[in-house]
Amino acid sequence: MFLKVELAPSRLLQLLLLAAHLLAISSVLVTDLPILARAGLTIGVLYSFLHCWTRAPEADALLFVDGNIRLYKGCHKFDVALELECYCSSWLQILYFQKIEQPPCATSFDGMDIAHAQRRSERFCVILLPDSCSAASRRQLAVLLRWGRFNDASITFH
Repeated sequence: MFLKVELAPSRLLQLLLLAAHLLAISSVLVTDLPILARAGLTIGVLYSFLHCWTRAPEADALLFVDGNIRLYKGCHKFDVALELECYCSSWLQILYFQKIEQPPCATSFDGMDIAHAQRRSERFCVILLPDSCSAASRRQLAVLLRWGRFNDASITFH
């Protein structure tokens, strides 16, 4: 089976992030703290907002082909495996992936076994909200995850 899911940043998540930080700033400003403490906390909240807003780019696309999964992030592509404990509902899908390392030989990876090398590898989380991708892609992905059973992962559907 072939499925390509084009991902976009969620405007809903960005608005919630902005609202939460504005609420935090407003609550800091109305507290009965000294002016320097309020200024420091406000700067901390602003730093948190800028850090969240400008962090590394999210995944651009997911490609599912015959049981293999590829994640595209910026100009990089990663072969990944679907991890356990993914969550799928009608409006939210949270998918955890682990990068699959390609060792030079099948039995060892710099003196370590392959399972240990894969445990050390990079992890990715993809959160799909209704405005992250098309409705048709989300439905196809839900069906694929429910019936495809990639990498023996158990997925919770609600």
